[in-house]
Amino acid sequence: MIHFLVGVQVISGIILIACVMLHSPSGEGLGGIGAPAKLFNHKKDMESGLNKVTGFFVFLFLLSAFILALHA
Repeated sequence: MIHFLVGVQVISGIILIACVMLHSPSGEGLGGIGAPAKLFNHKKDMESGLNKVTGFFVFLFLLSAFILALHA
């Protein structure tokens, strides 16, 4: 069971890194702290889908980390 959870965590971590790297930059970085970066920013369908996939893998990664921490 522990080997399976470690495998799930490694694979979800790699996919999570890829998902985060695929996101398009939407803000102005540190320059947008004082003022609203983009007031009327509409997400595309692909970006919205990528957000859902990223959220799923974040949940899977954190769940496997929590279960592994309980077994250690």
